[in-house]
Amino acid sequence: MARSTGSASSIIFIAALAAGLLLTAAGLLGFAGEETSAGPAQPAARHAARRPPAGLIDGSMTAVADSVIEQSHPLRAAALAILAAGRYLFYREALGEAVVGRDGVLFTLEEFERHPADDRVLVERLEEIVRVRDALGEREIALVVAILPSKARLLSGDLPARWARLADHPRYDESLTRLRERSVHVVDAFESLETRGGLRRFFARDTHWTPQGAAAVAGQIAGSAERAGLLDGIDRIEYQRVADGEAAVPGDLMRFLPVGPLRDALGLPEESAEAYRAEEAAGTPGPGLFDEITIPVALVGTSFSRDRRWGFEASLKVALSADVLNVAEVGEGPFEPMRAYLAGETFVGVPPQIVVWEIPERYLTLP
Repeated sequence: MARSTGSASSIIFIAALAAGLLLTAAGLLGFAGEETSAGPAQPAARHAARRPPAGLIDGSMTAVADSVIEQSHPLRAAALAILAAGRYLFYREALGEAVVGRDGVLFTLEEFERHPADDRVLVERLEEIVRVRDALGEREIALVVAILPSKARLLSGDLPARWARLADHPRYDESLTRLRERSVHVVDAFESLETRGGLRRFFARDTHWTPQGAAAVAGQIAGSAERAGLLDGIDRIEYQRVADGEAAVPGDLMRFLPVGPLRDALGLPEESAEAYRAEEAAGTPGPGLFDEITIPVALVGTSFSRDRRWGFEASLKVALSADVLNVAEVGEGPFEPMRAYLAGETFVGVPPQIVVWEIPERYLTLP
């Protein structure tokens, strides 16, 4: 029965692909007709028309097809899905800012980009980290910086060789070296995020880490802070991780591969995460009526910290045995949330004892 269902799915998929290619070809012919309707073709144009379609090789024809379907196709969503599926099957490419790796693993193009001003921007970002450390130090607040290596760096084995070379950007090692030279307490999360025993620390079709990856880095941060004596004197509370149900992870990178209902047939199924929350262990005494309000740890960063599906905040509470105020933001990068937090009333009124700053490596040079 399963075999029949699979065969039927394959037939439907092939039929849909063929139909989509015919529709795309019709659109392209219409597009070409519009271009030549102003008059007869010139001899050079007629000669060029006899050449093999170079666009099939360099990808320019698919760009025209995208434009035709985007603007005028009556079945736009279905045609886009067919076009995206065709490009994925035949060229192993996405339609937008994503790179396709082995077995349907997707990467954001931002992790591979090189810019002429990378060196200057890196210096500026590292100087800002040092300034934040100094500003916090004036108030006797410790800073722990966690530089997260890119997914492309960690899973370079899943990339074609040309992309793997681009993933090895020097900014990661340089940032660790330069910050340590300036006595910034920085955590190298590469070892914690390496794939072990087949357990990936990143989702296949999402830019973010799995809860297991987040927990591994939280444990590393706690161990590093403990060894440096940064946890001495903070209010300790025993927390335990509690399962909070399955959370769907459709994959933020799938927006660049809009195959719609064809994703299962293409071997790109939706993923999920076992979400966690942190609860105080039984028997933990609550705050007294006249106890002073304190914030042991403030967490600043990106969606790696903010999105509860990854459970980084919960894992930090458990690993540090301390309450955590999460002031990370989604879509703002790691630097703007830090600026906003340091200028806000919460920081001024109730300063933390430790600040954990999560910084994905691409933001060290991203314009």
